[in-house]
Amino acid sequence: MDIDKKALGQRIKSVRKAKGLTLEEFGKLFDSPASRGVVSNWERGNNVPNNESLKIIAELWEISVDELLYGNVESFVTDVY
Repeated sequence: MDIDKKALGQRIKSVRKAKGLTLEEFGKLFDSPASRGVVSNWERGNNVPNNESLKIIAELWEISVDELLYGNVESFVTDVY
């Protein structure tokens, strides 16, 4: 199953905004800090974060990495059927 980069970007942006963080603040949460530009590229769907960053983002939102990458089960079922 392919990752919808735009949808993933929107989910990442939702996590950041829900936590009330700026692009810079969000980027500092990672072991190898991500610049404002890197986070912006994630949110626009231009790039996908590495596995460690995906894990951190998912933990922030208390969801699985799969949910972060593909959305929740309800949206998946709706999209497929």
